Amino acid sequence: MLLLTATCIGFATGALRSAFSLAIVATLIVVAFAIAWLVSPAPVSFLNLLIAIGGYNLGIVGLMGAVFVTETRSQTA
Repeated sequence: MLLLTATCIGFATGALRSAFSLAIVATLIVVAFAIAWLVSPAPVSFLNLLIAIGGYNLGIVGLMGAVFVTETRSQTA
C-alpha cells in the first residue's frame, strides 16, 4: 500500500511539471518519516522510507514514460 500511495504521489507531482514541486514533495516525504521517527514510541522501519522514495521515483518515471509514448504515437499518426 505504501508503494502504491508513493507512486500515485509521484505521478501527481510529475504532472505539475515543476522541478520545485518535485523537490519539495521528495523533501516532505523524508521530513514526514523523520518526524515519525522522533515522536513514535515504536521503532520506525527505514525500509519503509526506501519503499516510499522508490515508489515516488517510480511514479515520476512512469509518468515520463507515458508522456513519451503518447507523444511518439501522436507524431507518427
